[in-house]
Amino acid sequence: MATKEIIYIVIVIFLVVFILLKIPLFKKFSVPRSWFIWAFFVKLIAGAALFYVYTFYYSDRSKADIYKYFDDGKIMYESIFSNPTHYFQMVLGIHNDNPLFDSLYYSKMNNWYRVYETVTYNDSHTMIRLHAILFLFSGGYFSLHHLFFIIMSFVGFLLLFFALSILFPQMQKIIFLVTFFIPSVVFWSSGALKESVLMFAIGLNLFSLVSILGQKQNQLKKSEIAKKFLYFFLLMLSFFFLIFIKMYVLVALIPVLLGFVWVELSKRKNAFLKYFLVTIFYIVFLWILGKIFPAYFFPALIVQKQHDFIGLALHEQSKSYFQPLPIQPTILSLAIYSPFALFNAMFRPLLWNARGVLELLASIESVFYYFSVIIILLFFRKRDIHPQAWLFLFFALLMFLLVGYTTPVSGAIVRYRIPALLFFAIFIATLFDENKFQSFLLKIKFLWKK
Repeated sequence: MATKEIIYIVIVIFLVVFILLKIPLFKKFSVPRSWFIWAFFVKLIAGAALFYVYTFYYSDRSKADIYKYFDDGKIMYESIFSNPTHYFQMVLGIHNDNPLFDSLYYSKMNNWYRVYETVTYNDSHTMIRLHAILFLFSGGYFSLHHLFFIIMSFVGFLLLFFALSILFPQMQKIIFLVTFFIPSVVFWSSGALKESVLMFAIGLNLFSLVSILGQKQNQLKKSEIAKKFLYFFLLMLSFFFLIFIKMYVLVALIPVLLGFVWVELSKRKNAFLKYFLVTIFYIVFLWILGKIFPAYFFPALIVQKQHDFIGLALHEQSKSYFQPLPIQPTILSLAIYSPFALFNAMFRPLLWNARGVLELLASIESVFYYFSVIIILLFFRKRDIHPQAWLFLFFALLMFLLVGYTTPVSGAIVRYRIPALLFFAIFIATLFDENKFQSFLLKIKFLWKK
């Protein structure tokens, strides 16, 4: 690593820490400011681990996810020296899909075209374009690109925590720990991967929406109206990122966002019923839409996505491939196999089937994760469930289903399920009764002394 590169990295890290130390916003939370700094350094350590895995464990650079979009982005960036107009056309996506661009640029890239093309947007384009933009400032150092995505992800988790602090102000410490320290969530969202951008978009989305609805309409001043417009702009920006980085996550997020708005505007009454009804009507709406526009019939898209994944897994000779669900492009088939899809997404890789260190660690994490869930539900559960806690459960279940239906590779499941894993953990955290837990600790302490 060049001296200049190291200096840049140190300066950027110092600036982030300085901002965390100086911004007055962090004084509003019951969480000590130092916790945020520790959370950032945990992200940096996870990013270093991710860098090591994709550099030395997955040795094929053209298939290593943190490098392949960087390398393709470099090809796009270098066009600025020969034809700046072409560079801006490709970055902005303006009149760039033609034989000329294909022969000059796209044919030299490994990831501009998918092995299996579908009607959905190719989100690899987004990552390539982001890297092409970053090359303008990075000097071509991959480590700075990697660090940018780590910071982007960290900002997303901060915004998610801010939103959760508004919703659950009495639970900030437990929410903080769940948000920032689930191992697989931290690992797979700490680097130049789509998941980093995704977590930024999710955090921005929830923070913006919660902030908009948190302002009382009858007390708005000019400054507050300006803030509302800013939050609305950020909300639209988050949708933009979600559309172009992980469209299927947005598909799962839309019904719970609608449920959230309905529950908030109706003074949080009958929250579970409202989330349930919105989800059912949303599925019916998608089914009707698919009948009108057959190319977007969602059961067929799910089956096609699964077939594409099967083909890719067999082509790559994936070691963690398992027998896929025999789903058919009907709602009845998806309903029948939903328990199996949930099982696959929530529990694989199974401890006795884990292949390699990463899958073994994910399996061990799952054992502790769901053991903790059971303990909380049995012994430390609150009597009342917060109305907006259902948002996190419904989104987690929808995401688990989508991943479980389409992904017959345990190694990929570990990575794709991280938003669902995080949101399910947040839901369980909202059920956690700290008073019961403290009473339990006092009893243990008493018995120990005795």
